[in-house]
Amino acid sequence: MKKETRVALITGSDLEAFRRIYVLTVFRGKILEGVEFFKARNTFELSLAITSSKYYNEIRVFIVATGEDPFINDSFYIRVAKPIIVTRKLESIVKTYGLSIDEARAILNSLVKSTFLEITKFVDNIFNEALKLLKETRYGESS
Repeated sequence: MKKETRVALITGSDLEAFRRIYVLTVFRGKILEGVEFFKARNTFELSLAITSSKYYNEIRVFIVATGEDPFINDSFYIRVAKPIIVTRKLESIVKTYGLSIDEARAILNSLVKSTFLEITKFVDNIFNEALKLLKETRYGESS
């Protein structure tokens, strides 16, 4: 993998019943290139939001760091049409789409050797704080 290859980290969490919120973090090598938040009620909404992202055309691999996610499945993979690595906190590979386990392991190993882990922890903290704020303000709930 080239040093300037763009990799996107997807992190998701429940926001309320039938809705999840996601953060898409795009890296170019060791550099954090951008962050976008999405809300989705199903696989279609999530894949549409991601393919509409301004970073989509430049991303080569998606990494889902939250392990099993109800919206990351075969249908999502077909819609985004790019390789996906599903992992638990970048420590173990749960599943891959569009590449082998060995290729996925090689990609994760190359990322872990850089400052990728520190940046992902920082972004994860921001995501958790934003999520907490959205829940406190009851974002998305009907009045």
